[in-house]
Amino acid sequence: MYLFLPIINKGIENINQQQFKIMIITSLGVYIVLKDCIIPQKDIFKMSSGYSFIWFLIFYSTGAYFGKFKKDKGLCKKIIYNILYILIFYYSTYLCFVLPHYPINNRNQKFKDRLIILLKNIFVTRINAFPIILQSITLMLLITNISYNKYIAKFITFIGPLTFGIYLIHDNLVIKRKIMKRLLDNYSSDLPFHKVIEIILITSLKIFAKCAIIDYLRNILFRIFQIRRICMIIEKLIF
Repeated sequence: MYLFLPIINKGIENINQQQFKIMIITSLGVYIVLKDCIIPQKDIFKMSSGYSFIWFLIFYSTGAYFGKFKKDKGLCKKIIYNILYILIFYYSTYLCFVLPHYPINNRNQKFKDRLIILLKNIFVTRINAFPIILQSITLMLLITNISYNKYIAKFITFIGPLTFGIYLIHDNLVIKRKIMKRLLDNYSSDLPFHKVIEIILITSLKIFAKCAIIDYLRNILFRIFQIRRICMIIEKLIF
């Protein structure tokens, strides 16, 4: 997808809001919702559970839409919308974990049973599933609706560019199988729920902080050796 980004970004720059909205709704409707409603067990679009060019393109385009056509709202509207975003995020997550255990009468199915089966197919914990993109959108809109003071804004501006690097580092197979596994191996399997939550939060913060430091040092090295400038010069020479 990275190779096609110049073309994709050019298209995003020139497309109008109505066309962009139709494209996003159609992509999500056909590739995710309709596919999961009709053929939930087959990967007819070769999405590879979300690790595919099509899914990254849909995800990228959806984020670009909200970034390009962001509207400022009044305080009252912001509060109402934020409450709505929180409720959508909460209940879409809740349904993903509750619906798989919901009993269904397979012999004499009523409308309610057929509806539950349909919702079960849609609300799944897969990367390229409807709830994931719904949660991503609501979380993004919630965060962009919050007003920050200048100190928090500076912190977000500093930490924001590092988050992609943090994701790449912590999602590496060696890091996951060796380092992250070692962090959790020392704990007993007989812990109370509140202790499990505490361990998860503390461990996550440790991983986040260490990965942020690594990526920050990488950024410093890139600045020292002018990697970005060299890449731009090479790009100009080629194109």
